[in-house]
Amino acid sequence: MSLYVQHCATVRVMSNNTSAVVLNISVMSNNTNAVVLDIPVMSNNTSAVRGDIPFMSNTTSAIGENIQLRSGYDIPVYGIEDGSFLLLHIPALVCIVSSFVSAIITLVLSFRLWGFKVFFTKWTKSQRFIVYLAFCDALFNICHFTDHLHIVIVRNMVHPKELCEFYAFNLIMTIAAQNLLVNAVAVNAFMLLYFEKHINFGNKDWKLLIWTFGVPILGAALAGVFGQLGPNGA
Repeated sequence: MSLYVQHCATVRVMSNNTSAVVLNISVMSNNTNAVVLDIPVMSNNTSAVRGDIPFMSNTTSAIGENIQLRSGYDIPVYGIEDGSFLLLHIPALVCIVSSFVSAIITLVLSFRLWGFKVFFTKWTKSQRFIVYLAFCDALFNICHFTDHLHIVIVRNMVHPKELCEFYAFNLIMTIAAQNLLVNAVAVNAFMLLYFEKHINFGNKDWKLLIWTFGVPILGAALAGVFGQLGPNGA
């Protein structure tokens, strides 16, 4: 049986008198096939109160058992059921490609203008920040593009699980690297403007590079070791 949304609910109606209590609950969804559950509701008197509860289900199968998700592969791929699959992924791929092209143009023009060999000797810190940001953006777009394209081609979750975990590792690492780099740029700007103090990032920016890439790699690796990477339906 395939369920798009799984819910488990317990309803208790308490009654202290002897009159009957009728419970009417309607749960609406996208399907027109109604599933009627006849659920007894117990009260404090000796008679049982019964409620006919119509459920509008998104599947034609009967609903009554508890659904346990064993892994992310039990979650349906977003957009397959309602036909919005390509509407989700095609615009995403277009945006990813556009962002990647912009990042590459930034890198190429920067190195042509200021030179590659003198990157750590004559480039200013602000100029290096631009290159680092463009590099992080390009790296993220490569990782995210492969993930989206794979799902578009197979119209299913990424298999095997190890490949899906590899995609997840790369995405976590690149997203976190972007965030930490922007954090470092913001702190550097704050210290320069308000305290007129330059932050020392070490020889060849080694402190900044460890903060930007080392911390995300370690975090993503720990997430993988503890089994937190895998499919989620997106």
